[in-house]
Amino acid sequence: MSVATYRLKTKKFLLFLLVLSLATAGCGSYASQAEKNLAKASSDIAGAAYVLEQFGNGEVSGAYNRTSLQEYAKSMQKTEKSLQNLNPPPADEEQHGRVVDALSQAQNLVQEAGQEGVSRAEARELARRLEGFGEELKT
Repeated sequence: MSVATYRLKTKKFLLFLLVLSLATAGCGSYASQAEKNLAKASSDIAGAAYVLEQFGNGEVSGAYNRTSLQEYAKSMQKTEKSLQNLNPPPADEEQHGRVVDALSQAQNLVQEAGQEGVSRAEARELARRLEGFGEELKT
């Protein structure tokens, strides 16, 4: 086999692998996409609850608390939109709706706290409420 033929076959094979990997990456199942989004949502909720706890304990400033909560709210909003764009199978529609609703409520709570601020006393209560939403995502 000549060097030119070998290079051509190698390029074709690499192109085939590239196309295959791109096709596979874009065609994740509902379950895998939902799981990825739920992990992200759970992480954001836990992070926001942690920041609120730290603020409630006097370990972070109000400015840090607000900024962090605003960032978590933005991330939750993106994740919520990703979840809304999924097409669950009929058997999962009800659970999917509950998860989207819980994330939406958590996102609204975090966004409001980030925009308006909260007292240190309120922060602990909001953290508990967020942890409840995080539990709803797991059911």
